[in-house]
Amino acid sequence: MDPPTISKGFAPPGETLFVALDFGTTFSGIFLSIAYAFSTDTEKIYTITNWPGAEDRIVPKTPTVIEYEIDSKTSFKWGYEVAPLADRKITNLKLLLDPDQPRPYFIPRDVEAELAKIPKAPVDAISDYMGAIFKHALAEIKSTSLDPSFIDSFKKRFVLTVPAAAKRAGIFPVEMITEPEATALMTLLTVQNRGLKENDAIIICDAGGGTVDLVAYEIESVSPLKLRALSAPSGGLCGSVMVNKMFEQEVQKVVKDGPYTKLKKTRAYQSALTEFDRHTKPGFRGPSDPDQFVSFPMAGLKNNRAAGLVSNSMTLPGAAMARIFDPIASEVDKLVSDQIIRVKFEKIKAGKTEEIKAVFLVGGFGASAYLKTVIEKSNPGILVIQPKEAWSAIMKGAVVSAMCSAPVITSTRAPKHYGTDGLWAWDDARDAGQEKHWDTWDEIWRCDVMTWSIHKDDELIREKKRKMAFCATWPGGTFPKSSALSVSATLWESSAKVAPIHPSEATVNCELKTDLIGVPVKLFKKKYRASDSAPYWQLSYNLQIENNQSGLMKFSLEVGGKEYGSVEAAY
Repeated sequence: MDPPTISKGFAPPGETLFVALDFGTTFSGIFLSIAYAFSTDTEKIYTITNWPGAEDRIVPKTPTVIEYEIDSKTSFKWGYEVAPLADRKITNLKLLLDPDQPRPYFIPRDVEAELAKIPKAPVDAISDYMGAIFKHALAEIKSTSLDPSFIDSFKKRFVLTVPAAAKRAGIFPVEMITEPEATALMTLLTVQNRGLKENDAIIICDAGGGTVDLVAYEIESVSPLKLRALSAPSGGLCGSVMVNKMFEQEVQKVVKDGPYTKLKKTRAYQSALTEFDRHTKPGFRGPSDPDQFVSFPMAGLKNNRAAGLVSNSMTLPGAAMARIFDPIASEVDKLVSDQIIRVKFEKIKAGKTEEIKAVFLVGGFGASAYLKTVIEKSNPGILVIQPKEAWSAIMKGAVVSAMCSAPVITSTRAPKHYGTDGLWAWDDARDAGQEKHWDTWDEIWRCDVMTWSIHKDDELIREKKRKMAFCATWPGGTFPKSSALSVSATLWESSAKVAPIHPSEATVNCELKTDLIGVPVKLFKKKYRASDSAPYWQLSYNLQIENNQSGLMKFSLEVGGKEYGSVEAAY
């Protein structure tokens, strides 16, 4: 949709410009897309399609690539301005914030080599990139107005996935939303008045480049549109780039191992991969399709007529394309089937008879006609719908989430167990083999034991706080010094079927360290040890886990009904 040309003037008081930034994975790496809308016309959501260095091409996204000039920490090129073969380019910036996260096969794994190219901290490099993106996006939006100052008069709200970098880059205030929720909001908004009924169950399958993510919702209310989660999010590394991997294996079989090793290092090979990714793959509908051809220009390959390789051109019959697609399409189909089983189970538990209304396929791979056919064949009687412009559902949904008219998601489901640890009185049966800790003040042995506030697949109602009671102690007869008034806590998680008893079997999600200087002195209790009347101070507090309106999890500390520190948890 083309953006409007806005006349000269000033925005009415209180009007807002909503801007969303979305990271997506393709075969060429991680790209960033931007969508925006005005509160004066929330029905229309626009995307940025003009990017520096794109050679006047209309493209919906730009690479997350930056290249600093030699011996400079401030001058740099970004996005399409960076040459594809530049030695100093820093790629896939989002992943550098979390080097330990799982990544698809096509993303470089030599993190140390990538970090060595950055003349500053990764978060600062990402801030530089985000700042450039922000500046360009606003310039593009202003170009739609006869008076650029008109855009300046709008309040601005940003929704994205890297808040620390965004704040440093001057993008503030910033909000976040999970990708499945952004997808759900946009998808359901487009079909809100097309037959949805209360208690209908729907599954959203966001099949992108690197990953496929699924979530199921039930319609609580049609007007206004309210949704509740029926299952925890699920997914896997079976996005469309894995189809490219299968294509590469097909090439290797046709070309043979020795020549293939040499071919992979050539521009001809990269050209063929691009041709397959952009043109051949998206148009595949099924085994009865006519032959397709992929070229390896000037590669000097030996003809293999029996396998369809002639004059550096490889024939791909419909049957061969199906062979390339089927392993990946089958994995997506299994994920969809698993969600369908979960939804049916939840419906039976609740005594409801409504069937699953539809599976919505969104994302770049979600637009595949062949993938739709595979899922329809496995699930007769369930509609499989590919919404218009499904590739942009996430970033447009992020824009929608910031608007007052957005559909409301009232709850989600926990994908893991979440809780924190504390020192409990030692139990020989429960704690055998664990480390003992002597409690100086209560004069008993204790063990580090988990308190699980949230269990896997629990329904998490928005803004409902789950509290866990703890206490901290400070020695001495005089009130503790300010420098000593702090409390540390760990939020743990576990994917195990049964939540473990001890933290040694769990995984750290995030750490919270809180300054308690502002806590009223009256809330600290002075106590005395039973054996010798030695004085000490004790403070009772709650650790809280909250699923907020954006679908993100917050871990916080509360004393006397007031929050004294929080951290956003990984979810």
